[in-house]
Amino acid sequence: MALTRRDFAALAGVAALAPAAARAQSRPALIIARGGASAERAAETVAAFDLAVAQGADYLETGLAPTRDGVLIARDDHELSASTDIAERPEFAARHATKTMDGAAVSGWFSEDFSVGELKTLVCREPTGRSRSGSGGRAPPSAIMTFQEVMDFARLASARSGRVIGVCATLRRSAYFAALDLPLERRTAELIRLNGYNWPAAAMIVRSPESESLKAIGALTRARRAWIMAADDAPSADFTTARGYAEIVSPPATALFDLSAAAPTPTPLLASAHAAGLAVHARVEPTADPFPPRPFRPGDLRGLFAALNAAGADGVVTDLPAIAAKARAVRPRTSG
Repeated sequence: MALTRRDFAALAGVAALAPAAARAQSRPALIIARGGASAERAAETVAAFDLAVAQGADYLETGLAPTRDGVLIARDDHELSASTDIAERPEFAARHATKTMDGAAVSGWFSEDFSVGELKTLVCREPTGRSRSGSGGRAPPSAIMTFQEVMDFARLASARSGRVIGVCATLRRSAYFAALDLPLERRTAELIRLNGYNWPAAAMIVRSPESESLKAIGALTRARRAWIMAADDAPSADFTTARGYAEIVSPPATALFDLSAAAPTPTPLLASAHAAGLAVHARVEPTADPFPPRPFRPGDLRGLFAALNAAGADGVVTDLPAIAAKARAVRPRTSG
């Protein structure tokens, strides 16, 4: 459900009217930068992650996709033509393919058909628009990163910034990759253990919309897991069952507010998840952008982020970490 301008204004009012005592007792939400500052820089690249850290992000989120030689790369989608220049590379033209994904035919160039060395020659595409959060200018061309490089970057960023920068890994289409003998969970778990993230308090979160994938991660690691909820999951979600395979739920931000009432009010979702012992990381999705195309005006989203903080969300997942940071309480978050 996309938010309207009236909804944003009302949500800003919700934040302003939240009881002062409740705001004082709550910790401000973690900022999880989806693909880094990917509204402003090529997603899942050094430039996007570096900007996200500078803007105040606590976690750097990346999708994971396997290469033919079994290396996990930082890509939200394993079809690469939308996010790289692969379609303009004549040496790879013969590897254009059509595959069946979730019952539909998808054509393009897929990570599992290339070696990591080949994919490292590609240039990642810049976003088509720009946010007006104060970070203009075009970044230098960026290469695809591996999951290992994302973790290395987060450690270096932690040392440079003097605060812990975490990593949030997103797994999708697990059954598809398992059928190719490229299991995402096993490779992800191996790197989590190798890099010292294999404990619940570590700055590592593994996300997936698939419960079976999260169960597999839980059998292989002690890292925290987040269930990516679809909008349709929210009304009837069984959080007691979800607690068996996740420590966090990640619904769309719109599922946390009843926007049909005269004045938007929180839905039961957040309180129900908390009662089941689950943290809540609300997703502010690019696909739910009510003002397409970009760029945004900072005020359009600041009220939403403020309302999420006031309602008690434990985290927000966004490609605009600068605006989320401005809306967040001044008091720094000390733990996630």
